[in-house]
Amino acid sequence: MERSLHAWAAADHDVLVVGGGIHGAAVAWVATLAGLRVGLVERDDFAGSTSAQSQKIIHGGLRYLQDLDFGRSLQSIRDRARWFRIAPHLAHPMRCLIPLEGFGMRGPEVMGAGLMMYRMLSALEPGAADQSKRLPRPQVIDRVELDRLLPTLPSAGSRGAAVWSDGFVHHTERLVVALIRSACASGAVAANHAEAVSIVKPGGRVGGIEVEDRLEGGRVELRAPWVVDCAGPWEGSLAAMAGRAATRRLVGGINLVTRAIHPHAVAAGVRDRQGDGSRFYFVSPWRGCSIVGTEWFRHEGAPDAFHPTEDRIARLLDGFNRAWPAAGLRRADVLHVHCGTVPADDRAWDRGDDAPMLAHSRVIDRASAGLPGLISVVGVKYTTALSVAEDVVRRIRPGFRLPPTDALPQLAGGAIPDWAGFERDGLASGIDGDLLRDYGTEAAALAGNGRGDIPAMVRHAVDHEMALRLGDVVIRRTGLAARGRPAPGVLREAAAALASRMQWDEARTASEVAAVEASPAWPVPGGGGA
Repeated sequence: MERSLHAWAAADHDVLVVGGGIHGAAVAWVATLAGLRVGLVERDDFAGSTSAQSQKIIHGGLRYLQDLDFGRSLQSIRDRARWFRIAPHLAHPMRCLIPLEGFGMRGPEVMGAGLMMYRMLSALEPGAADQSKRLPRPQVIDRVELDRLLPTLPSAGSRGAAVWSDGFVHHTERLVVALIRSACASGAVAANHAEAVSIVKPGGRVGGIEVEDRLEGGRVELRAPWVVDCAGPWEGSLAAMAGRAATRRLVGGINLVTRAIHPHAVAAGVRDRQGDGSRFYFVSPWRGCSIVGTEWFRHEGAPDAFHPTEDRIARLLDGFNRAWPAAGLRRADVLHVHCGTVPADDRAWDRGDDAPMLAHSRVIDRASAGLPGLISVVGVKYTTALSVAEDVVRRIRPGFRLPPTDALPQLAGGAIPDWAGFERDGLASGIDGDLLRDYGTEAAALAGNGRGDIPAMVRHAVDHEMALRLGDVVIRRTGLAARGRPAPGVLREAAAALASRMQWDEARTASEVAAVEASPAWPVPGGGGA
């Protein structure tokens, strides 16, 4: 990927995408599959906001069956299979379970029927050619089997558990970058640290955007007959510039990366019964750690004003420890905090709901608001970003459909027909498993002593993935900070390699290191905050 923002002004584009999170990246990639000429701009770094802060889960839509929403469940199942196909190194199956109780919606009888419907819907999506991506049949297990699978999970009063398989993303930020890289390989252009500051509206129709280069300075005007607003929690800002939309309400959420709560390769859901009874927590195994979440909060203010304060971290820890006492999580066990905002449901907000987040993504044509040519994406689910992108592109190019799952092209680093064999061979040659999952076919060139050659990873991030700041490299392009604050020696080595590549002086290098160390991803215990 080459960042040549000022050279684009004379280029012809069919569509301009504003926002480089999962939805903007998916729209850019899908649009290139439709043969459209695409430009994408991101005000900060790719996957620099909410798209990096999820629980890394690719949901198959089991939850939607409670509302008999078969269409949405099938959409999620299809998108899960698509992720397995296009990014086999990043997207993997994960076994999940939830304890069952009573004889109602949470009992084994009702859940067993739901799992049967889920299995039938899953059968409508052809099985993956790669055997390692095929999911076992869901089932209801009894309490004895539940205690065997997760001995520390509270099971008193349970009548067994529902067990099914979903997916997880090993590195959500790298999946976003892989989509953008692959779009650029098909002719798209992209730039991070480039902010859309106004709409160009010749002849009454949206015809482009004015972009401020936040690194090199200056503004450029980019033209296209379609603009797609995928700015995540900043969605609506383009329409607001034209006086056609109000600021969207937001809900903030945090997840905690902690020491491993249990050694088993299974994710589990538990409920806090001693609180208000409505809080549900999900624990996922990830990179030898656990991700615990999600705790939701009503948020009034700018998206980047929501921070993982000590009070918010404590609320999650307290609720989770009530739900799973044997876990015994302490503040010192928290290695990393994922923190982001999602759109709120206005009706739930007005009712006073504690966590009034919007349930489903929306695609809005702003023509009815006097802005023909502008499409807004209100993204909610990481899982269904490809279906949302397909919907967007179909509005620009009517009749477009994504190819069948097994015919989709694979993303950068993902040309792997047999993941299990690829992983086995990589591990046998001494390459670390996390590195294989982060980089796929590109891992061998970056392996060094097996765990990753830091200077080589920095060069790769700069030369191929448009990393321009130390945070871009350490926090988003590599796994150096995935488990929390990188060791000082690691950070110094990465900073030195990037300074050499970017020709930074000592002052600039020191400021980049300071910015990474001040990241809200690892708040200092007792640091307070609002």
